[in-house]
Amino acid sequence: MFDAIAGALGEFLSGVILWLVALVICTPFILLWATFKALTHRQRFTYALQDGFSSVSGFFGKGMI
Repeated sequence: MFDAIAGALGEFLSGVILWLVALVICTPFILLWATFKALTHRQRFTYALQDGFSSVSGFFGKGMI
C-alpha cells in the first residue's frame, strides 16, 4: 500500500514539474506571439497572454507532453 501511495505521489510531482518546465520554456514564445496578436489583430495583450498560457496548459493536460 505504501508503494502505491509513493508511486502516485511521485507521478503527481513529476507531472507538476514537467508542467512548470513547459511553461518556463514556452514563456518567451508566448510573449512574442501575444505581442504579434496585439499589434496585428487588435487584441488586448493580456487576453493574448492568457490565451497563450491556457493553450500550453491545455496541451499539457491532454497528455501530449
